[in-house]
Amino acid sequence: MHTIETDRPVLEAEDGLMLGNGDLSVSIYQRSEHLVWRFGKNDVWDRRLNLNEDSEPAHIDEIARGIRDEGWVSHGYREGQGEAMRGASDPKRMKEICDVCPSYAKSSYPCPKPVGELWMHLPIDKHNLKIHQKLTLETGETEITCTWTNGGSISLLCFVHPKTNVLVVRWQVRDWNSQTAMGHQVPVWFSLLRWADPPIEHFRFGLFTRARNPYIEHPDDPDKCPPLPPPTTRQIAGHWAIEQTFYPDLEFTDGFRYAMMPF
Repeated sequence: MHTIETDRPVLEAEDGLMLGNGDLSVSIYQRSEHLVWRFGKNDVWDRRLNLNEDSEPAHIDEIARGIRDEGWVSHGYREGQGEAMRGASDPKRMKEICDVCPSYAKSSYPCPKPVGELWMHLPIDKHNLKIHQKLTLETGETEITCTWTNGGSISLLCFVHPKTNVLVVRWQVRDWNSQTAMGHQVPVWFSLLRWADPPIEHFRFGLFTRARNPYIEHPDDPDKCPPLPPPTTRQIAGHWAIEQTFYPDLEFTDGFRYAMMPF
C-alpha cells in the first residue's frame, strides 16, 4: 500500500489530503477548531466569458514573426507592457498580442469554483491537540486521529464513494467522560456551508495583502464583473440543501445551479 501520513495540521485547502472519484473531489485540511472537507466538482465553473474588450486573437504566424524578427517580449521579462526589442512594424498590434487580455486581467471568470465545505467542530475547551492523518492511495481512504493530553480522542475514517458523489465520514469518540470532557457537553458537531463569492476588488485586495501579488487589475467598471449570486437554502426531497446558482453562459443559456446536502 502507498500512504501519505502527517502528524501536523494541514492549514490550507490547497495542501490538503485529496479524496475523490474523478468527478467529486475533497481536500482535507484543518482550522484552529475544525476539521474541514472542501468539495470540488469537475463541472462547477463560473463559465461566463466576455470578449468584448479583447483584441482579435493572434495567429501563430504573427507570434512567430514577432519573436523571430522583432524580438517581442511580454510581461514577466520586462516591467509593464510588451516590448519589441528590435522595433515593431505595428506597435499597437504587438501590444495587443503581448499584453494580457482584458477578459483575463479584469474578470474573475471563467474559473472553477469551490463547491463548499463540511466542518467538524472540535471541542474548544480542550487544548494541546495532536493530530495524525493517513491517506491510503489504493483504497482512497483517509484516517484521522485527534487526541488531547488531558484525555479523550476522536477517530475518523472518510472516503468518497467510487460512483456516487457522496463523501462518507465515520467517526468515533473515545474516553469521553466526566474526567475528560471538561465543560463542554457535545464532543463534536458538524456544519455544511458555502460562502458568498467576494467582489473582484475584495479578491484583488486579499491576494495583494496575503501574497504581495499586484497583477490582478481592477476592472474599469466593477459592475461588469459581478460576483455569483449568494447561495441560498431550500428543501429537496425532505432534506435541507445549500444551492448555488450561476449566471447564463454559452452552454447554459438560462444559467445552472447545484445543491449539496447532508444525509
